[in-house]
Amino acid sequence: MTQLGETPWVDKTWRKVWDRATARVDESWLPDVHEGKKLRVHEHGAGHWGVVSPTNEPGVVVKLTSDPSEALFVAWALSVDRPEAGIVEYFHIYEVTGVTHRARKVYMLWRSEAYDVGALLVDWRAAVHAPRAWVRRANNAVEEEHRLKTLDGAGAVLGVFQHAGTLRKHLLEMRRICAAQGREAEYTRILGLAWDSFNGGDTGYFAIDDIAREIHAVRRAMEETSSTHYVAGVGKAMLHYLLDGVALCDVHLQNLGRSMPGGPWIITDPGHSLVLNPAVVIPPIEPL
Repeated sequence: MTQLGETPWVDKTWRKVWDRATARVDESWLPDVHEGKKLRVHEHGAGHWGVVSPTNEPGVVVKLTSDPSEALFVAWALSVDRPEAGIVEYFHIYEVTGVTHRARKVYMLWRSEAYDVGALLVDWRAAVHAPRAWVRRANNAVEEEHRLKTLDGAGAVLGVFQHAGTLRKHLLEMRRICAAQGREAEYTRILGLAWDSFNGGDTGYFAIDDIAREIHAVRRAMEETSSTHYVAGVGKAMLHYLLDGVALCDVHLQNLGRSMPGGPWIITDPGHSLVLNPAVVIPPIEPL
């Protein structure tokens, strides 16, 4: 019977690649394991796509994920300048060869540890559904100020989530139509024109300028987030990558944590990343 905090496919993967991993990475980067004859790794948390485990190096965690979007983003993020704050720091990524999960490739990545992951979602729900409870808890202005900051911060992040989701849906549908017609290159051409329009002004072509306006809406939402003190780093990180040509379209409250206990909010999972600038080059991911 599966125990709480165990994800069978993750343990199975680690058993299969343990020798390979020990030959390629420092022992301190290996996941912390349970005692016993059968290898089982400790878990910080599990999601739909992957599992984060503590390592033997303080402040560093290892994640197994089957999310290709996250993997491609991490590979690209490691090759470009990182923002000063607002997102976990990535250290390395491998593609785990010979292993799949739900018919998807599996990737192994190392990043900095995060704390209170998803706590902003819990606070936001409490602030929305039972605002008076915040005041009753301490019956002073500090609790009310915290509630208002929570509402402002969550609202700003959700604004980006909404606009970026609309943009992603639009472009994915356009890419699907182009692929169905055997015109994949047309999608890249349109995207390039839309990116140029975003940076340089309307082209006069409605379909292209409409995409550019959606990108502008995402940018404005990110700028608002970057000026919202409670989640400023999150907004600045998303804006940093957007201006480089990649939009993070699935950053929501459950994907946020803290850089340290009680520290500022940061992105712990980039979510669905979307390349907007066709000039973006994603380097190949090293196989393990």
